[in-house]
Amino acid sequence: ISKSEKLYNCDLGKIFNVKSVQIHDEDTPLAQAPNRVALSLDAKTSELEKGQILTKKGFFRGFNEADCTFSGEISHNQDVLFCVGSKQSAAKALILKELPSGEKLVSFKFDKTMFLKFDEPFVCLSNSRVIGGGRVLNAVVEPLKKQSKAVLLTALLKRNFTEAFKILSLFHKHGFGLFSAYQRFGMEYDEAVKIARGIEGTYFDEANLCVYDLSAIEDVKSLIKFIVSKNDYAIFSPASIALKLSWASEELAARALSELERGGIVSKKGGVYVKSGVDFDALKQSLENRIFDLIKKGGIAPLAPYNVYDELEIDRSSGDDALKKLTYAKKVVRLAHNL
Repeated sequence: ISKSEKLYNCDLGKIFNVKSVQIHDEDTPLAQAPNRVALSLDAKTSELEKGQILTKKGFFRGFNEADCTFSGEISHNQDVLFCVGSKQSAAKALILKELPSGEKLVSFKFDKTMFLKFDEPFVCLSNSRVIGGGRVLNAVVEPLKKQSKAVLLTALLKRNFTEAFKILSLFHKHGFGLFSAYQRFGMEYDEAVKIARGIEGTYFDEANLCVYDLSAIEDVKSLIKFIVSKNDYAIFSPASIALKLSWASEELAARALSELERGGIVSKKGGVYVKSGVDFDALKQSLENRIFDLIKKGGIAPLAPYNVYDELEIDRSSGDDALKKLTYAKKVVRLAHNL
């Protein structure tokens, strides 16, 4: 932590500036773990409470549930007080599985949002007495069925992260992001990337830190095949495909387009793709007329440019180029604002 740095309060959802940092009553420009530090923040004292987490924005997400290992006496549906660090929350314990070691896999449902991380220790109280404790295995809620969740938790318990990545990539077929790797697995991005590169049956988009099951590529290819089957004049690019599929990155779309190009279904023309066999030069010439006709059809309330492109199944770059030519020819006039 350094002076003038911005810290994010997870519980409040606010960003505070660090006005000064002290170690043993001595001002310092920078403090590193495991020092105990005093921070002066541009926050009201009434806003801050014991148990709140200060971190960099984007590292932690809050949930009302966590899956953990537990040692001690606890029963299914028991109400307990879950204590982690200086944070406490009432919780209901749901036993998922009993392990041969005597430990239990338990899912805790909290009364308040909790910001936890992998392998974080905790204790549970009942009637003001400690009944046991354990460590957090899954701090990020996954809507898995009980059996599948038990398999994931067992992999995390054994620190078999390769297996955990496989399970999550199968469940999140349209993208399993590694941005929460620190919270989810207690590891830095570099380590998570190294594991993701070696997972069979997946496509790893390293630029966007996202692991896709290979079926995601087939889903993208299916969309592109559908587009060219109903529109011989479609012009598309990785960017335009990614806009149509919110879960797909441009890199994934580019991979799908490359495979379709090798299969002879589409052809690459510069930075865009068209249906194989289509005369691209003639297509470019007709594009201006098609855009003009659609704008003219709108009368005094024509479609916005991007809506025109979507209607004609053309990528935005090609559409912008054609619209600029129409504007230059004074066939259309682009307005800065609606009238």
